[in-house]
Amino acid sequence: MNQKLPFLPVVLAAVALLFSGCSDGVKEKEAVQQAIRKQSEIQQFRFSGSGSFGWDTPGAASSSASNLLTTALAGAVNGAQLEWSGIASYNPVRLETNVQMTTRSGNSFQIPFLIKDNKMYAQIPLLNKKDEYYSFDLAKPAGSSSPGALPSDALARTRDEMTRMLDSLLSGVEPKWFKEDKLDDAGAGKQYSIEITEANAAELSKQMEAGLDGWTGQLQAITGGTWSGPPKLAGMQLQAPGYIRLGVNPESFLEQISLDLNALPAASSPAPGTYRFKLDYSLSDINEPISFEQNVPAAVKPFEDLWKLLPKK
Repeated sequence: MNQKLPFLPVVLAAVALLFSGCSDGVKEKEAVQQAIRKQSEIQQFRFSGSGSFGWDTPGAASSSASNLLTTALAGAVNGAQLEWSGIASYNPVRLETNVQMTTRSGNSFQIPFLIKDNKMYAQIPLLNKKDEYYSFDLAKPAGSSSPGALPSDALARTRDEMTRMLDSLLSGVEPKWFKEDKLDDAGAGKQYSIEITEANAAELSKQMEAGLDGWTGQLQAITGGTWSGPPKLAGMQLQAPGYIRLGVNPESFLEQISLDLNALPAASSPAPGTYRFKLDYSLSDINEPISFEQNVPAAVKPFEDLWKLLPKK
């Protein structure tokens, strides 16, 4: 009997190794937050993604019927599938991307964008002729007569604000909900996830509430003060099933974001209903040399002409 005692430390060590694999989520949450904050180090990259945002709010259409253009745009965006890809640089500021939008009715159109030399060019279907673009001077000061003028560093500021939004959303979530997923390719980096289930949806909603409450101000910063969405996002209740999945590459950059979120608005919301948000977004060639290909269009119209089409209050 005593001869077996020397094996006891071996058994205990094996048990300790077994249970050391069970994480409390602290390391996983720290890795995610570190990757999110590291996004400020990105200077150039390729990107691609897809997403959709939909809502079911009875009575919402009638409340905005006085603005037919806004109502039509909202109806087109609701439930539409978006796909995009492109390349971007923050210094110097340059962006080339093409966004394809497919509505629920099956209509599809593309919107190419170009930012170069502090000017943005966009071709808007039904409003522009073939090879014609609207141009918008990003370098005009905010106090200029051009409505909605943006500063020339808007691209970097948008990155920073969106980083803060994601960071603030997850900062209040308890570490126990962060899990590291097993990947087939161990050298490709790591993936962390928060699974939304019937058991934790209510708790996660409360933990994310503080972050959501601050989104309104951050959306105002991203849109130059033009955001006119819900005044208070906090109080929304997440619904199962859903997930938040974040991929971190070997250099600790966040290179993959996948979201599948369903939510009910706050009880005090004037527009009851359901909201659905799905996003798959990836970065590649981070801080690697990239080649821009799109030239400045020859046929352009001033962006101010577009404002003339909007209904007057």
